[in-house]
Amino acid sequence: MSPLARSLLARSLLALAALLAIAYATDECVTVTVGTKTKVPIPINPAKVPEPGQNMTISNGCKPGHVIGETITVCSHVKGCVPTIDIGKGQYSPVVVGCKCPGGCVLNGTQYC
Repeated sequence: MSPLARSLLARSLLALAALLAIAYATDECVTVTVGTKTKVPIPINPAKVPEPGQNMTISNGCKPGHVIGETITVCSHVKGCVPTIDIGKGQYSPVVVGCKCPGGCVLNGTQYC
């Protein structure tokens, strides 16, 4: 087999693997952004949310400053089971997460200082 044929075969197999990964991905996610995004992003440590959900307290990652914006993403690993996020107006924590998904969900995101 020529080097060109091997290269084309390798590219084709890589493309097929990528398509299969997309087809079998089952993460169902919802994202909510509140406040203002800044140039000072602080990652939120991922946290497990048990079924059926709960109030999640997110520590102020901006200390000694304060949070002026937040992007929260909650994902389930069950296809068709979409979690919910409710953040009270003018507040960043607690975040009310609904997760009626077997195995629970995962919360992560970013705070902006």
